[in-house]
Amino acid sequence: MTSETTAPGKAAATTLRAGLKPPRQERSEATLKALLSAGRTLINEAGDLGGFSLAGLTRAAGTSVGAFYARFPDKETFCALVLEDTLAELRAALDLSLATDPVWATGPAAAICARIVGFYIDLFRKHRGLFAAYMRHGPAQNPLWRPIREANQRILDAMVPRLARHVDATRFTGPDDETRIAVQLVVSALTNIVLHAPGGLDLYDPRLEQRLAEMLHRYLALPAGGQA
Repeated sequence: MTSETTAPGKAAATTLRAGLKPPRQERSEATLKALLSAGRTLINEAGDLGGFSLAGLTRAAGTSVGAFYARFPDKETFCALVLEDTLAELRAALDLSLATDPVWATGPAAAICARIVGFYIDLFRKHRGLFAAYMRHGPAQNPLWRPIREANQRILDAMVPRLARHVDATRFTGPDDETRIAVQLVVSALTNIVLHAPGGLDLYDPRLEQRLAEMLHRYLALPAGGQA
């Protein structure tokens, strides 16, 4: 997910927070939230982890460089926590959808395909620059990719069984595995759009969701059925 920012790869998400100085009052917690929100916006706009200065960050957050260093030991830890908070927010949104949208439990299959594709398209549209910044930071083995990979695995673990139950087990020997591969192809297509903007595919094309949902549906040879 520059020379100013290197991956903290040793620490899990909880360790990142544990390493910060605890807020002593509500105002301190509000300052932390303001910094994280401003950081997310600046990284998203720049598409680069090194594309913002601490002066610009603290000005946008309405605080000071001293307040930043009172909470964070360095910029790399801050960027890692911005990513952690963003991924946690995305998972919370998915959990809410899974709990409240009956389509996830009852289908039809075409509607579940649309929900899956819609979730990922919305994710990349809202956070295009932010995810591009982390993904461009280094190769896939870079530790900074680890939170993205782990979050995507948890998202897939939640989504895949709901679609896989509609897959014909006589056609595919492993419906869950095949479904996971199919959804990963959708994610790969969107990642390619974000990083390389290939001709013929645009992240904001209103037809994109339908095209990718139909691709997912065809790949898995799912039964015909309307979308809800």
